[in-house]
Amino acid sequence: MNEESIQKYIKQVRNEANKDMEHFMGALNERNDDKFKLVNERLDSINETLGLHTNMLEELVKETPLTRVKISDHEGRIGILELAV
Repeated sequence: MNEESIQKYIKQVRNEANKDMEHFMGALNERNDDKFKLVNERLDSINETLGLHTNMLEELVKETPLTRVKISDHEGRIGILELAV
């Protein structure tokens, strides 16, 4: 083998390796894209759940002062009843 044939062989091997690498990288990219899609879907689901829970907590916060007023009103009535007895 002379140097020219060695260089030709090296070029052929390099081209084949590049094709294999392109195929591998393409498959890896598709796999990662699928994983990112799944992660994004899960994050969307978590965000939706957090939004629902936030709304529920906001409603509870709005209702809490009313509950306190009702309890204190009953406590006042109980105090009056105790005095009357």
